[in-house]
Amino acid sequence: MLSRPVRWLPVTLGVFQGPLDLLLHLIEENEIDIYDIPIAQITDQYVGYLRAMEELDLEIASEFIVMAATLMEIKTRMLLPKPRAEAGDEPAPDPRRGLVDMLLEYRRFRELADHLGNLHSAQCKRFARGAAGAAGETQVELGDLSLYDILQTGRRLADKHRPVFSKIVRESVSVRQKMAELMRAVARAARNQAVLFSHFVRSAVTRREVVVAFLALLELVRRRRLRAEQDGLFGDVRIFSARRRNTGTAEG
Repeated sequence: MLSRPVRWLPVTLGVFQGPLDLLLHLIEENEIDIYDIPIAQITDQYVGYLRAMEELDLEIASEFIVMAATLMEIKTRMLLPKPRAEAGDEPAPDPRRGLVDMLLEYRRFRELADHLGNLHSAQCKRFARGAAGAAGETQVELGDLSLYDILQTGRRLADKHRPVFSKIVRESVSVRQKMAELMRAVARAARNQAVLFSHFVRSAVTRREVVVAFLALLELVRRRRLRAEQDGLFGDVRIFSARRRNTGTAEG
């Protein structure tokens, strides 16, 4: 088994077409024999990659999670002590065999796809020249126009329709700002009425803004300026002033 340490891959999930593509990349990156995969090392790197995606708040497709569970199962089976073989008994099957077969088949299809893609790219660079005087060929009369005149016209059209680029500045929302907004929302609520967290963040444009609002709520609860309640798992969070007693709910 290789002793190379686990490395965080500086890529995004969209680079890989599926879990087998990611596994094959790890095997090639570590120069591993596909017929003798160090399953513990590959599992650690694969799970580490998914954790990196979670930290970046990126969605992970379900098939990647299923493959992680499969790798952990194979790793567990290989760690279990093997039963003592009796004379004449066939050796126990390698738990990695099914995974190796899938990887080999996937690699063959990927190589074929790459070959077809290269052929398509090469063909796109070619332009078939028709035979002179072919049926249906249209002759274009340029009249007094010269090649220079045509080029000048093309330049004027290109300048006229030149795309306009503008810089988009990403608005930054701080925890402090959200804390102030939360306090104002609770202050506007009727006496002893709660503000629903879902209503408070319904105008949020990005997921980042929702996360910042939640962090602001936790900080205000920690400072004992607000009080939060939840009926059950995945239920909406009701927010109260720490000085009030809840009797109802109000939309924030």
